[in-house]
Amino acid sequence: MPRLAPLPRLLPLLAAALLPACHIGGGDRSWSFPDQVDGVDVRLSNGSITALPAPDGIVRIDWSGGGLGNQKIHPDPVVTDGVVWLDALCGATCGGDITVWLPPGVDFSAQLDKGDVAVELPARADLRACAAMGSVWLEVPAGAWDLQVDVGVGELWVEGVNHDPTSPERIEACVATGDLEILGT
Repeated sequence: MPRLAPLPRLLPLLAAALLPACHIGGGDRSWSFPDQVDGVDVRLSNGSITALPAPDGIVRIDWSGGGLGNQKIHPDPVVTDGVVWLDALCGATCGGDITVWLPPGVDFSAQLDKGDVAVELPARADLRACAAMGSVWLEVPAGAWDLQVDVGVGELWVEGVNHDPTSPERIEACVATGDLEILGT
């Protein structure tokens, strides 16, 4: 009876045969938008989305991520009608971290399947942040906002912000499973 090769000897051969169809990682990328931008909309499958005040007044997006599977994730932003769109939706086996640097007055929207969204809005602007599973933390200028919030399973904390449906700026925030905190400073 022929003797079978031991499994440890077969693993490198299997890996060599399968790796051309499998990608791990994706790398880091950054983009700057020195022209006038009215809004930024980012979408991500897994990981974190963070928005911070831009120190130089220019919208900048930093991406660090990748995936595990048969598809590389290398998102590229698109500018349409003054809005920067970055779509990094890619399924359950990929994701990353997105950091957006926002100048005052730029609208911001974030959609995340799994992970955390943290936004520090430098000035009043429309804000939308939702996570299917994870947490959403928003720090905004204190005062009256048109608030639209929804938490399926989890906790909701609102401090320093009150609801006024006539406010020109809107906060739309939602979490299906997780916590939502809105802090007015």
